[in-house]
Amino acid sequence: YKLEIINAEQFLKFYCQSFDKDKEISNDFTDQDNRVNYIIKRFLLAKGYIKMEDLENEMFVSKSTLRNDLKIVRQILDSYELNIINRPYYGTKIEGDEYMKRMCLSNLLLDNSTNMFTEYNKLQSYDKDLFNKIKDIAIKKLKDYQIEISDVSLDSLAKHIAIACKRIKEGFIIGSLNIHSNIECTFEKNVAKEIVKEVESYTNLKFPETEIDYITVQLLCTKLLSEKAYTEYSGEISKIVDDIIEQLREKFHWDFRNNFEFIQGLTLHLRPAVNRILFQFHIKNPLLDEIKLKCQIGRASCRERV
Repeated sequence: YKLEIINAEQFLKFYCQSFDKDKEISNDFTDQDNRVNYIIKRFLLAKGYIKMEDLENEMFVSKSTLRNDLKIVRQILDSYELNIINRPYYGTKIEGDEYMKRMCLSNLLLDNSTNMFTEYNKLQSYDKDLFNKIKDIAIKKLKDYQIEISDVSLDSLAKHIAIACKRIKEGFIIGSLNIHSNIECTFEKNVAKEIVKEVESYTNLKFPETEIDYITVQLLCTKLLSEKAYTEYSGEISKIVDDIIEQLREKFHWDFRNNFEFIQGLTLHLRPAVNRILFQFHIKNPLLDEIKLKCQIGRASCRERV
């Protein structure tokens, strides 16, 4: 027997609604954004080439629709310095640095965080049990170092480590990240080593040194609240903080020189912010629209000073 589809659009709507009723997450391929995200994820997680015919069948779309979607896919991948490579009789794949592939994949996970377990299990990115175990390990180790971290940052850290486990298992290893030589002495490097040690024990995987550096980068780009972190940060960022405070005083007559809470908060914010730029680490600020609306003067002054 075979199912003959007379009206593809109606069938697709029925297909998606059926999964919704079962509380399963299903891609709505009538929406271009969903198709684009799906294509990128398929390429990033594939071990080899993917034929365009397979994508057309998976998403129930025509060749012309897929061509238009691929134009947007290329634009997104360009921002991660990733390229789409076509090989006759083989198919298509993504080429580029493993670090940037993971950055791209993790950002797609972040955009779909509420649905990530079911959707990404289908694409075999990582499983929920591993994700939760990594979170437990991270919470324990961060507590040992008296570090406070937001729930969003914790999920992001666990997500990156889970992706690393998946990629290491499949033989995709991060290359040298060219991190500053002082990383061996950083607070974050020690925390990363402790977390990786327990993850290795749980997964029976071996993390190369470059993969430990990768986890260290996640911590370097995360706002960690601890006295130890503030002590280390203040030495690296103090000149920038002093310049900002002085310029705010000169231009706006805002004097924060004796406001320790402001100085500490600015220091703890700036250090990971600078690292995010350095390591091309993209995050979304859920308060951005509100800041633009309610804090226009402060935002304008920050743009000018930074």
